[in-house]
Amino acid sequence: MSQFPAATPPATGVSVILVNWNTRFLTEAAVTSLRACEPAMPLEIIIVDNASTDGSADYLEARLTDVRVIRSPENEGFARANNRGAAVATRPYLLLLNTDTIAHEEVLPACRRALQAHGSAIVGCRLLNRDGSLQVSAERFPRLRDLAGELFQGTTRVQARKRSALPPPGAGPTPVDWLCGAFLFLERETYQRLGGLSAEIFMYGEDTEFCWRARAQGIPRLYLPDVAITHLGGGATGHASLRSLLVSDAGRLRAFALMRGRLAARGLRLILMARSALRVIAWGTTGVATADRGRLTKAQHHGLALLVLTGLSRRTA
Repeated sequence: MSQFPAATPPATGVSVILVNWNTRFLTEAAVTSLRACEPAMPLEIIIVDNASTDGSADYLEARLTDVRVIRSPENEGFARANNRGAAVATRPYLLLLNTDTIAHEEVLPACRRALQAHGSAIVGCRLLNRDGSLQVSAERFPRLRDLAGELFQGTTRVQARKRSALPPPGAGPTPVDWLCGAFLFLERETYQRLGGLSAEIFMYGEDTEFCWRARAQGIPRLYLPDVAITHLGGGATGHASLRSLLVSDAGRLRAFALMRGRLAARGLRLILMARSALRVIAWGTTGVATADRGRLTKAQHHGLALLVLTGLSRRTA
């Protein structure tokens, strides 16, 4: 049986799926921001709580009485939780939205217009930091030679280059390879046709692999540079946390294997090992020289990541 049972959806509106894991206040703020979009786009809001330990499910049910809260028996990851929410969604449009986001009023109508103009597609928008600066929310599919080249460029330089490659405001809906999973707008039927996000990926990389499968089926991915949401980032895992690093590496490796095969995934593993080794040396050296505990902590995190990548440690979170 399909994980997305047949349904007769209402003629209008969007089913918004938010996956919550110990982010109850962020989730509440995200839902509040969505209310500004509701006059133009009737909303069905579905929160999938991934076995939070902070009382999130009870809190959100009490505070957001018109929102459906689904309690997962365990933390089953971002992809599976979104699929769980999509299985009960009833509106013709679907929005996968991170809980650490603030929606801007004009974004949902713009996404609907893009779908109406281009047919079946996956639509994303600009993602902004809290200060209004631009995030990278659309890229071309990752290739080993590009990832290897980034090892020696520095994160700041790489991110600046990727931001400069994004279509500027005024460019209109622009085809791209893949879109960031913090905001994915599409027809519910398209999500069903693609089989949802890959259940083989716990978190990170699932958006890239989803768009890879969409390309194989001829489904466009469109970036809208004229509308945006605010993406605070790190809501569930924390910025630069050890958990975030390990989960990100695992997700990227699995996604790469699904997209390009096991041999390519082995190449990515070597690149990630080189990345962590270089950062252990760089941050460890400067951390000791300057007594910077932050840099020393980052060096320790990458040291453990290196052990996990080489198979010397089984730790995953």
